[in-house]
Amino acid sequence: MGKRRRNNEGSIYQRKDGLWCARVSVGGRRLTAYRKTQRECREWIAHTLDQVADGLTVDTSRVTVAA
Repeated sequence: MGKRRRNNEGSIYQRKDGLWCARVSVGGRRLTAYRKTQRECREWIAHTLDQVADGLTVDTSRVTVAA
């Protein structure tokens, strides 16, 4: 079994089609990225969490079709 990740570290798993999926929760929203390797996913999560630590905010407003 793989190493368990702690809270707020994101998650990484391999899909059936062979791609790796990385997910991170930021401001109540889930950001998802698909990469070819697990290493690329780990780098994306680290980069995203660094941006969040530097003050990146995710727009959580919803735009409707009527707007």
